[in-house]
Amino acid sequence: GSELADDASAHVSASIGEGGTDPANAARLMPQPGARLMREWNGRMNVVDVIDGGFSFEGKTYRSLSAIALISAGNASMPVDKSTSM
Repeated sequence: GSELADDASAHVSASIGEGGTDPANAARLMPQPGARLMREWNGRMNVVDVIDGGFSFEGKTYRSLSAIALISAGNASMPVDKSTSM
């Protein structure tokens, strides 16, 4: 799996556990537009910018960190949403 998506999900899950299952609490804990997520994986630094409605990675826009994780991991066997339209 990808550590980018896993880290974000784990952070939200842990925080929801602390504050109940309130969806508003989970939304509050997600990275806000303007944030930059950086993670080294397999000797390569991956940088993801959080933008309105999604994430920017290597010049393309994605709706989820999971899509970026698949690309970053080089897993071509899984379908990936490479759509730049949001």
